[in-house]
Amino acid sequence: MLRARSSRFLILLALTCFPTAGGARTVTEIIFGINTLLAPIDIAVSDSGSVYVAGYFSDNVFQITPDGVITEIIDSTGNASGSSFDGPTGIAVDNSGNAYVSGYLSNNAFK
Repeated sequence: MLRARSSRFLILLALTCFPTAGGARTVTEIIFGINTLLAPIDIAVSDSGSVYVAGYFSDNVFQITPDGVITEIIDSTGNASGSSFDGPTGIAVDNSGNAYVSGYLSNNAFK
């Protein structure tokens, strides 16, 4: 697993082109076309090559697969048991590909 908190790395990620059905596009172009990603604060890469990006002000996390498929895996609504998700500050991926993210302002963590 690769983990980086560098703003330079996040800028490089935002400018990196990924293959999509409509041709190569940047992460910013792809995510802004689906949902909002505001203030990307953390990033993790799984062993399988999926990239996970947490948005601090948008209160969400996106998964970007090596094939360019983008999925919002959590948003401010949190989980089905009523726990909201606010201010993600950390994200990690284990060897099985499970993503873990902490909510700084909501004082919780999700798998």
